Amino acid sequence: MNSEKTQNNDFALVADALRNAKRVFAVTHVNPDGDALGSLCFFNLLLKKLRIDCQIFCVGPLPSSLEFLSGYKDIKTNLNDLDLNNIDCFVSLDCATPQRTNVDHLFNQRSKGQLFIEIDHHQIIPSLADIILRIPESASTTQILAQLAETMNIELDRNMAQCLLTGIVTDTANFSHPNSTTKTMEAAAALIGQGANLSRINNLTTRTKKIVDLKLWGIALSRLTRHPRFNLVWTVLTPEDLEESGADNESLEGIAGFLNGLEADAVMVLYGFKDGTVRGSLRSSEPKINVAALASALGGGGHRQAAGFTLQGRFIHENGNWKLVI
Repeated sequence: MNSEKTQNNDFALVADALRNAKRVFAVTHVNPDGDALGSLCFFNLLLKKLRIDCQIFCVGPLPSSLEFLSGYKDIKTNLNDLDLNNIDCFVSLDCATPQRTNVDHLFNQRSKGQLFIEIDHHQIIPSLADIILRIPESASTTQILAQLAETMNIELDRNMAQCLLTGIVTDTANFSHPNSTTKTMEAAAALIGQGANLSRINNLTTRTKKIVDLKLWGIALSRLTRHPRFNLVWTVLTPEDLEESGADNESLEGIAGFLNGLEADAVMVLYGFKDGTVRGSLRSSEPKINVAALASALGGGGHRQAAGFTLQGRFIHENGNWKLVI
C-alpha cells in the first residue's frame, strides 16, 4: 500500500487486517520497557487466540524484571532464529519511529503483498506504514491494544490482562504521571477485573531493587548538577560506573523517573556505553515543559514529559566538570 492509502486510528480496519493475516511478524523497540514488552507479549497471546501464526522480536536487551509476562520466552532477539518466509503482515508496537526497532529495513523492503501496521502512543510523525493506530492521548500502547481487543470482541484471560496492565502501570509510573486520564484509570480497573494483579506488577517492576542498582543510583545522585538558566537538573553515568558497581543496563531503568520528583523544570540522565553511544533520558512534571522537543532536536523522541535520545559520543571529566564529546 502507498502513503495515499494509509489510514489513521481506525480500530475496525486494524482488526480486519489482523483477522485476514496468515503469518505476522511483530516487533517493539530496542531497550524495551514495560509498555513495549507488555504490548509485544499481549499481541503474541492475541494472535495465538485467533490461531494466526505470529513471531515476536526485539533486539533487546530484555529486562529480567519483566520475565513474569506470559510469552516473554517466545521473544526472539536474533533475526537468524526467525523464519521470515511468507510474512504477510509486519506490526510495529510502541515505536515512535521504525528505526527504533533496528529492523526497519524489513519494512522498507516489503513487497506489495505485505502489510505494515504501526500501533503506538507517541507523537504523530510521518510514517511509511500502511495502517496507523497512533493515539498520543493514550497513556500507553497497551491501553490502545485493550481498546483494539474490545473492538475485536476478544475475551481477555488473566495473562493477557496482566500484559496490558503492566504497560499502563510502567508508562504512568503507577498512575503518577499527568498522562493518567479517566480513560486510563477505567482501562486499568477493567483489566484488574479480568484478572490482572496490580500488586505483583508493582513489586516486580518498581519496588524490587538490587543492591547493585542502588549503588549505581548513588553515583548518579552524587553527580547531580543544576543548570541555573534552564532550571534543568542533570547527571552522568559512565560505562566504568556500570562495571565498577557490578550493575548492568537494566539497573539504569527508573533513575530519571525517580529524579523527576526534584524541584526542577526538567531532569536529564546521560548514560554512556562501551560501544561509544550516549543515551539520554529526559523527564519533566511541569505541563509547560516539552522535553520531547529537545529529544527530537537530538534525533530522539518520546512524549511531552518523558522522552529520550541516543548520540555517538563519550564523556570527559576535566576540572571537576563533565563534558560530552560528540
